[in-house]
Amino acid sequence: MKNIYRIILPIIIGYFTAGEAKASPAVSISYDQFQLIQAELELQLDAELNHFTQRASDSSPLITNLEEVKHKKLKAILLGVALGHFGVHRIYLGTKANVPIAYSLTLGGGLGLIPLVDVIALIATKDISQYENNSQFIMWMR
Repeated sequence: MKNIYRIILPIIIGYFTAGEAKASPAVSISYDQFQLIQAELELQLDAELNHFTQRASDSSPLITNLEEVKHKKLKAILLGVALGHFGVHRIYLGTKANVPIAYSLTLGGGLGLIPLVDVIALIATKDISQYENNSQFIMWMR
C-alpha cells in the first residue's frame, strides 16, 4: 500500500498544480524598439567617452605627449631593426639625405654594426629628441 501512495500521490499533486501553471510569453521587441535602445546606448557611450576624454585632456596634456614620444621611439627602433642597413630609421628621425645613402653604400657601416648600435642607443635613452634631425653619420657620437 505504501508503494501505491508513492506513485499515486505525486501524480495527484502534479495534476492539481499543473492546471494553475502558465507559461510566460517569450520576450520580444520590435525592430523599432531595438533601434531606440541601440541609439540610447550609443548616446550614453558617447557621453561617457567625451567625459573621460575631457578629463584626460584637462588633467594631463603631458600624457599624450609622452605616448607620442613612446610611439615614435618604438617606430624608430623597429625601423632600425628591420631596415637599419639602409638608414630608414634615420630618415624617420629626420636626418639629411646623405646619411641614409652612406648607410646603404656601407651596408650599415660595416655589415650592420652602426644600425645595431643605433638601436641600442634608442633603447637605452628615454628622450630621443637628441637623435632627431641629427645630420652626423654616427648619431650617438657628439
